[in-house]
Amino acid sequence: MVDVYVARQPIFDKNQEIFAYELISSGERNASGELVASPKSSTLILNTFLEIGLNRIVGKQLAWITLDREFILNKEKIPFHRRQFVLNIDPAMRLDEAAVSAISDLITLGYYVAFTLPPGCDYSPLMDMAHIMKLDVARFTVPDMVEIIKKAKRRSMRVCAINVNSHDTFSKCKTLGFDFFAGQFIAQPTNVTGKRLPTRRLAILELLALLYDPEVEVRDLEALVSQDVALGHKLLRMVNSAYYGMSNEVDSFHHALVMLGFNQLRSWLSLLLLSQLSDKPGSLMELALIRARMCELLAGLRGFRNDQGFFIVGLFSLLDVLMDIPMSDVLANLPLTEEINQAILEKRGEKGATLRTVLAYEHSDWAVVNLPGLNIAQIRETYFDSIAWAAEVTRKFLLEE
Repeated sequence: MVDVYVARQPIFDKNQEIFAYELISSGERNASGELVASPKSSTLILNTFLEIGLNRIVGKQLAWITLDREFILNKEKIPFHRRQFVLNIDPAMRLDEAAVSAISDLITLGYYVAFTLPPGCDYSPLMDMAHIMKLDVARFTVPDMVEIIKKAKRRSMRVCAINVNSHDTFSKCKTLGFDFFAGQFIAQPTNVTGKRLPTRRLAILELLALLYDPEVEVRDLEALVSQDVALGHKLLRMVNSAYYGMSNEVDSFHHALVMLGFNQLRSWLSLLLLSQLSDKPGSLMELALIRARMCELLAGLRGFRNDQGFFIVGLFSLLDVLMDIPMSDVLANLPLTEEINQAILEKRGEKGATLRTVLAYEHSDWAVVNLPGLNIAQIRETYFDSIAWAAEVTRKFLLEE
């Protein structure tokens, strides 16, 4: 397999559900082991996606794949079904007559095409043929965007806002008429300054505090589970799942405790409690699961086995977003260890370094994706394994039955 990082960036619809994933790959490392920005050819990148498996990266969602000018002009064979992906035109591509003609041919063949309108421009030849137009909302004025969106809608074209990095920006873009949204807004807390924490979130925070109280006793946790029938049912289902490979059915909290151990059980209870925040998009909880699992897998590869702290650091890294209060306030209400607090807040220690690498991979910040002793292939595989694991856990245990 080509020695590159591959990540996905979600593209959301108006309901904050995932419409597609934009696939992003890294450059190569030079002789000194430093990541450099030399771009791969489209053929090489497509072959990488083919070898990894498109379904493994995006599941049932559409994949947005950027192809370069040379690939399109040479009319290279695309190794995926045309309904599996959106062809994203490279923003740097020169749109002369030859390029526009080649793109038109692809559209005639049934491929979906998206393009980015350059800043300061209100028209592109692709507006007369493409399916989706992307606008960088940080580089256009609101009046300009209003007029451009009107032109796009008259052509039955949908519009995607990119660089949407706050919920305020997301709300404004919805009002302007955008159809899709890409950016870091989903992993940012909404502004609830001066508002009381909703009762349900407060109750979950109190339960998490009980769960991590160093003086907590097993009977306290057993009482917690027994008071919530759905919670207890999901916990036992998880313990009995094929993931654990249990030969005998686990039918009680005590039995689960014996089989898994206290720390593992506490991690799963934390996950189940947070999944009860039903007013948050499902993609957010799945992102927390990916972070948790990836932290855990990377730690295992580096010899930090059976330390549930890595899992918790990843899972709790989105607590501020899930609770809609600053992370420092959330952690102040939880009796976590100083090591975990520092890892989440300041990215300190081994757990903090691991979380920093996971976040960098998530954001495609390749220069920061680095952990001593691990190579590209190992980090990339933990990313894809974590995606698959999070999707499976979500499907089996977190979705309403």
